[in-house]
Amino acid sequence: MKRLVFVSLFIAQAALCQPYQAKNLTSDEARVDIALMRRALETIHPGLYRYRSHAEIDAAFARLAGAADQPTSDLALWRAISLMLAEIHCDHTKAEAPDAINRYRESEATHLPLRFKLIEGRMIVVSNDGQLGAPARGAEITGINGKPVPVVLSTLARAVAYDGMTDQSIAAKLSTDGDLSGDDFNEYWPAFFGFPATWELDWKSPGDLTSTHSQLKPITFEAWRTLSWPGAAYRSEFYSAVKWRLSNKTA
Repeated sequence: MKRLVFVSLFIAQAALCQPYQAKNLTSDEARVDIALMRRALETIHPGLYRYRSHAEIDAAFARLAGAADQPTSDLALWRAISLMLAEIHCDHTKAEAPDAINRYRESEATHLPLRFKLIEGRMIVVSNDGQLGAPARGAEITGINGKPVPVVLSTLARAVAYDGMTDQSIAAKLSTDGDLSGDDFNEYWPAFFGFPATWELDWKSPGDLTSTHSQLKPITFEAWRTLSWPGAAYRSEFYSAVKWRLSNKTA
């Protein structure tokens, strides 16, 4: 009986580790979604042309429409829509992932097993989940799944939504944004690179001349939210995350 229970648990665990099966969309299905989104934005968005001209927004819509010239997938269309919305330069306008992707992310381990900050373009570890070989606090990540960090960051940055001309906020949003499925690094990685079976990290401790390579397991969104972080907790409310200290006339 114990062996049967063990086998059943093993099979159940294996079932949870299945790779994401992207949903295929016909060109017509993708065009319908794009047309609906455009109609909604042009009808009710109060700042569609606040920071970009009509010509620039029309060109962005045209590039998005090109994503439906051929059959596509839910991941690819989500990426194309995210890139288009980022061009509006409105931090309140971003694409939620399709329901199937969100369900997968809620049940599977897909997140990077560490928190980081970007300091002058360098990816510095703030905390990790304790896996053997994980880079310690203060280490610099130099490569992720075979890609140099600058390439990763410049790719993901294209989908980051920010207000107006405040593109300097992209670095903070990649590491600390409080929307959707975590920071924008974890949010948009699957849209550009797919869901990782493992995280292959190249990293250096302060003062090291050579890199260390580590293979780490992804963690769940729930586990990612528990990682140590020096700032406010993920999705903190303004009233509970901001404090004022008064001293005479200084706040």
